[in-house]
Amino acid sequence: MWPPGIPLLWDARFALARVWQLYQRFVQAPTLPDGFRWRSKPMPAVVRALAVDAGVLVGPQANRVVTTCPSCRAEVYLLRATRSGWGCRRCVPERLRQLEVSLGAYTMGLAVGLAGRPMVRRRNRLQHRLVLCCQSAPGLDQLVTNTSGAWLLSYSPHWRRARPGSRPGGYEPGPLMRLLGPIMVQVAIEELLHPRAFRYRFRDG
Repeated sequence: MWPPGIPLLWDARFALARVWQLYQRFVQAPTLPDGFRWRSKPMPAVVRALAVDAGVLVGPQANRVVTTCPSCRAEVYLLRATRSGWGCRRCVPERLRQLEVSLGAYTMGLAVGLAGRPMVRRRNRLQHRLVLCCQSAPGLDQLVTNTSGAWLLSYSPHWRRARPGSRPGGYEPGPLMRLLGPIMVQVAIEELLHPRAFRYRFRDG
């Protein structure tokens, strides 16, 4: 269930980050002798190709991550749910506060299972902004959003660490994982990460 008061958003940057995480876990990790260790490495070209299946376009600049708005065909990074589908800020006349946009994008990240330092940093910024918003005596129309935001921020997006004393790789990937890894990534894209699948799961489903 999508939290009340939080707008249903789809962020191309979060979708790309989750595709990369899934690729690291299910494709890269089984091929490494000690399992995957979470380190920052350049994004391989195959992840960009997988992102296209999720409706994400990367480049030509490294920091350009967009999708195509189904309503006006503009290239944007953020989509908002409407009664008939998705739209960008040009297509949806209703304006949202920046806090609502940030909470909606953060909720999308939690919904797709995104974790790690970028999500932790975003959570910390949102906690600070939410406290300031609550201190400024918000109106009744903002109360539900603030309450849902506080509830969302109680969940930690940190990595799940292995228990002390366990092997460095975290787990021993078997031959079945090596075989099914690419399939699992593709299924996650088709069933959750693509805008159509995401909308169906959290609004239409």
